[in-house]
Amino acid sequence: MKPQINHLGAAAVLMLALAWCRASAASDVALDGRFQPALPSIPDRTVLVTDFGAVGDGKTVNTAAFAAAVAHLGQAGGGHLEVPKGVFRTLSFSLCSNLALHLDEGAVIQAPDSFGAYGLPGQALATRSPTCCAGNDPPSAATC
Repeated sequence: MKPQINHLGAAAVLMLALAWCRASAASDVALDGRFQPALPSIPDRTVLVTDFGAVGDGKTVNTAAFAAAVAHLGQAGGGHLEVPKGVFRTLSFSLCSNLALHLDEGAVIQAPDSFGAYGLPGQALATRSPTCCAGNDPPSAATC
């Protein structure tokens, strides 16, 4: 006896496969398996880190000002944190969701030169602390 092909069933399977492919293409994973996350939605709200007491003199440790500015934006649902021209030293601080960090030309975010700022013995760091900078002439590609 020759097997019977159920054309209606085959068509249903084909339609389900096409629907799955279309749904997959609209998700965060491309058909080739690469992850494609959705772009963040950054609210149209801008604050300057200097409005929270930051000083870009290359000496002042501005961790509290960065943390306060990020907390302000986090409570408001996100926004743009702008760092003006200057050297802003800071310890680590946490970011929030829906935040865009903008460094104006000539703005530098820099870690302190010694472990003393971290509450550790005041030994100088063996190499220059990581620096984040903006402008046309960054210190090096490895530090920006």
